[in-house]
Amino acid sequence: MKVFAGKNVYNYLKDLAGNKMTIPGLLLGQSTKDKSYIIHAVRNLDSTEALAEELTQNIEEFSCTLIDHVQQVTRMLPGGTFVLGLFFICKDNMLASTSHVKSIQSLVKKIKVNLKEDESKYFNTILQYNFSNDSTTCVLIDNLSKDSMLSVEFKKTNWYHIQCFFDFNDLLSLYFPEEVSLKVQSDLVLKRVKTILDESLFSLNGAFSDHSVSVKSLAGISSRPHCPSVILMNIHLPCEFQENNNKDIYIEKSFVTKIICSGILGSNVYLNEEATVDDAILAVKNDILRSLSSRIEMHLDSLLEGEVNFQEMRTVHEPPRRILINLPDVQVQLSDYLFPGESLSELSEALESLRELLDIDINPTTIEKNFEGPSDINEENAALPSTCTNPSEANGVDSNSFKIPYKKILIVSLLIVLVAIVYQFLQSGHSSSESIPDLKKTADINTTENSSMHETSAGTNTSR
Repeated sequence: MKVFAGKNVYNYLKDLAGNKMTIPGLLLGQSTKDKSYIIHAVRNLDSTEALAEELTQNIEEFSCTLIDHVQQVTRMLPGGTFVLGLFFICKDNMLASTSHVKSIQSLVKKIKVNLKEDESKYFNTILQYNFSNDSTTCVLIDNLSKDSMLSVEFKKTNWYHIQCFFDFNDLLSLYFPEEVSLKVQSDLVLKRVKTILDESLFSLNGAFSDHSVSVKSLAGISSRPHCPSVILMNIHLPCEFQENNNKDIYIEKSFVTKIICSGILGSNVYLNEEATVDDAILAVKNDILRSLSSRIEMHLDSLLEGEVNFQEMRTVHEPPRRILINLPDVQVQLSDYLFPGESLSELSEALESLRELLDIDINPTTIEKNFEGPSDINEENAALPSTCTNPSEANGVDSNSFKIPYKKILIVSLLIVLVAIVYQFLQSGHSSSESIPDLKKTADINTTENSSMHETSAGTNTSR
């Protein structure tokens, strides 16, 4: 097993070691059969303050803090990237101490219990940086007691960027014969999306490739010349999908609740140098499901008790949209989520929380807020400071410019139109008896069409 990490990780660990104290943290990255790639390391601030200068014998007492940190950071990771394990800044070789090894094993076990199955299997690495001799070693969690240390090679890793967009309009309406909780509805939506992804085909840059082909070989043929590093992935649903799933979706002819999903979910993943097309597909699937699950969880947490009224004809739920955050010194982006209506000022307030989670300085101007569509332009403009000194300039009007009398022009135009209508009516008065039946027929047709349109839309219960 080989472990690789970027220079940014080494510099971060070395800076922490300057405090000359024991510091625990998380390792973020990707893992293959025989290699691990560490993208980013982040200390756990709560544990750091509690541990002070000496590591306690019972380190698992910080399990609650670390479990919460792992869960929050995992929500922000792109698909295919996981929390690989823990790191410790320490003075001596912790892994040589039996008591410390047992304490770490107990801590890891508690953390893995609270992770999903696909996330738990990647949590397998312990790294220690010894500030007394400036050395870095790694060990797999399964070999903690076997003294099988691994060296860490710090070098630059090329990351390949893949983007994909999932259209929720392809998700058929879901019907429920009785009142069910929004949580149950959301779980069924997740299950349905997973089924769609499992039965779909995926193309990269408009072509279907063998799953064993390396992503690296496809990076130079991007269909976006202005952004050659991005590989575009498309999802292709099988033609028989809708026909096969109708039997499962229509639970009963009479239903109480109907949920309709719409909108676009943007997937944004990064893959290491060894990744294949099969890895890319798995990463995008993982990213879509992780992102959707995170949004649903955040949305449900934001709802007040009793806020959802199933007696209403329509209830629209708008989960947060995805925004992208750049990691320093590495071409990888993490994700956060912005609720509808949140302004730049509110986003700025959330940056402090992000700094604590990731331990990085985030420049608000580098956050990509429109990845899944434009944000609220009015709110953003209101939050931006005005650079105008003249009040007329602040309103977008030049004080020396000619002001057009729009109201007067509108009134004159309406008068002209009215005169023309009256004149036309007087000229055609002698033939009014012949045109009335045609007008009546036209009116009847319009009434029928409007009626049918009303009936079509009135029976829709919309939920997002």
